[in-house]
Amino acid sequence: MAETSMVIALAGNKSDLESRRQVDSDEAALYARQEKLLYAETSAKTAANVEELFREIATRVPAATLSSGPPRREINLDRPAAATSGAAAGGKCCG
Repeated sequence: MAETSMVIALAGNKSDLESRRQVDSDEAALYARQEKLLYAETSAKTAANVEELFREIATRVPAATLSSGPPRREINLDRPAAATSGAAAGGKCCG
């Protein structure tokens, strides 16, 4: 079961290939409800429900992170990779 501070989604992908389905959508939806997961039938090919699922995750993330306890360490994505590896600690990087 998912922790209350986590947002987890189950995507039933390839909804455009109904004839090749391996897991019944009702079975997947039941599993998602039991595990308290978001659930959506999606298709990467047609983009069906993909944006909607990401938007729903995004709306739930702030609420989950606010109630999850102490703040997590921030990650600076603008810093070069070498600064976060051995080079920053006095080691060599890249040869």
